[in-house]
Amino acid sequence: MTHGIARGEDIALANLPEIIRNAADKAILNAIMPIMITLPIIFE
Repeated sequence: MTHGIARGEDIALANLPEIIRNAADKAILNAIMPIMITLPIIFE
């Protein structure tokens, strides 16, 4: 779905909430992963 947006294809407005949710999930995961990796190192 996001590949279509990158290429400029039309997307259904009904799909926007799903696309936004998926993008937010990925952004949150990308923000949390470094913390989850470094915490065990800090508390060793």
